[in-house]
Parts: sequence; C-alpha cells; structure tokens
Amino acid sequence: MSKGMTWIRLYTEMLDDPKVGRLPDGLKWRFTSLCLLAGEYDHAGELRDGAATTNLDDIAWRLRCDLAELMEQIPVLVEVGLLHWDKQILVVSAFAKRNGTSQADRRKQWKDSKRRQRGVQQESTETPAGVHTPEAEAETETEAEAEADPSRAAAFATYDQEIGPLTPSVEQDITDLLDRGIPPGWIVAACEEAATHNKRSWAYARVIIRRWVREGRTRPPGSQAGQGGEARLTDEQRAAFERALARRQGQGDTHGDD
Repeated sequence: MSKGMTWIRLYTEMLDDPKVGRLPDGLKWRFTSLCLLAGEYDHAGELRDGAATTNLDDIAWRLRCDLAELMEQIPVLVEVGLLHWDKQILVVSAFAKRNGTSQADRRKQWKDSKRRQRGVQQESTETPAGVHTPEAEAETETEAEAEADPSRAAAFATYDQEIGPLTPSVEQDITDLLDRGIPPGWIVAACEEAATHNKRSWAYARVIIRRWVREGRTRPPGSQAGQGGEARLTDEQRAAFERALARRQGQGDTHGDD
C-alpha cells in the first residue's frame, strides 16, 4: 500500500452542497470513504494504488463493502459530479484542488530545494572539498531522518512550499517538535492554515499547533476522524506537547516565535 496522506481536508461547506446533501446517508458515507481512500492512495484524487487503472475489486475490499453494491453506487456519484472517470481511472473530483500537492510531490520538492540550497552554500563558501561543516552534517542527518520517515519529509516540504525557504533554525525547531511527539501532519496542516490566512511565518504556524494542543485535539480541525469520532489527547500527552512547544527557537530564526 502506498505511503500517502494520513488525513485529508474535509470542508464544512459540504453540509450545504446539494450534490452531497441530496444523497441517501449510505451514499454520503460511501463518498466520504472514497475521499479517505484517495488520500491514502495519494494520486491527486485518482483511486488507484500504484496500478495504471482503477481496480474496483481492491476498492471494495479496502472499504469492506460488497462489490455489486459499490458498482451500483459509483454511477450515482459520477452523475452528480462527485466522481468522474479519466479513461480507466476513477477520480474523486476536486480532490487535488481541496487537498493540494501529493505527499510524494512535496517530498520531492523539499529534497530538490535542499539540494539547491547546498549548491548555493558550496559556491558561496571556501570550505575545502571533502571537509564537512557541522551545519552540513546536521542537514544530512535531517534529510536521512526524513528519508526514513516520509511523513517528516512532507512536513519540511510543506513549510518550504507554504511559508518560505527552510532556515536552519526553523528546521531544527520542527525537528525538535517531531522528536518530542508532535505529529508531522500537524506541521503540514498548521503551515497550510497559516498560508490560507496569509500569515506565512513559522511563529504563526506554531501558535496554531499550540491552540490544537490546548484544545486536546489528536488531529487538525477539518481532517476526517472516521465513524468512531475523534479521540482526545490525554493529560500526559498534552503536558508533553506543551513542554515541547514551550521551547523557544534560536535567535537566528528570522520568523520569530509567539
């Protein structure tokens, strides 16, 4: 199974969308579950897991539903415009617009950005060939950790894409938060929310994360919690996250802190 999104954006305006509102309750949940599956597959809304085409047998198994029932529901969702076919691939319409670039693309963009930064730094310094500075070693270690955990790479990539170039101090602060248990998805969601409000700073994103911690959330607002509802942070988890967020960034951070 592909390493895709661990949560997706689910907008409250869906409540007033007649395409969704006029559906029977069973079809509403079917559409929601297909949205979740599209996030897991992470192909810009395409319902396929690495294959070139959609396999309805696999989707039915993944959703634990009857294949015949699924084949009856899909044409209805296509007719109202919530799904569409692109040749032999079933696509959740507007998924990419709502949820942005895929995690794989974000990780690639971040890695490319880091390579470009290293190239500029090498050209602007007189460090002899083969000599590794502490800064370069720290960057390499961060990249190795992100390579081992793609969700970390997505957090760094989203900051780079939504806020701005990833400075060493911000990179270290994000790494510290991740090491202390802040979920990578929170970093992604906070950076995206900061950009939505045109507050493109790590300080603002940090304030958003702190608010979620104080509210006791286990996932960002708007992400799908599933049928069982949303669990809450325990007092111990909340205290640990508060301690992590209480640590201020280094003086070199041009974005500051709250």
